[in-house]
Amino acid sequence: MLTSYIHEAMRLAKYEILEDGTYYGEIPGFQGVCANADLLDACREELQSALEDWLILGLRLGHTLPVVAGINLAPAEANYGQGEFAFNAPESTPGRDQQRFTFENSKAGRYFAQRVKQ
Repeated sequence: MLTSYIHEAMRLAKYEILEDGTYYGEIPGFQGVCANADLLDACREELQSALEDWLILGLRLGHTLPVVAGINLAPAEANYGQGEFAFNAPESTPGRDQQRFTFENSKAGRYFAQRVKQ
């Protein structure tokens, strides 16, 4: 579900070439998610990394995240900080009404926890 969300969000990305010849990218509706790099591919990679970090922090803090292509990453309950979320699959995904995800047990969650402790 997260992979689909990230893929669809990246399809919304807008890029431009700046006066210095570098590339700037951002995703409308995702405040603060932007990147700048010498090459377009590098800019895309940086933008996706920024989006992933933004999502991890937003999920962890219980922020309201944009719905993208029918994918809603709304918290399952008001248990912010507990790390458990239900991802609502888009209507077009047969048999996948909800998928449980425990942040602390994910690879990203363990990485984030280690970074916070440092």
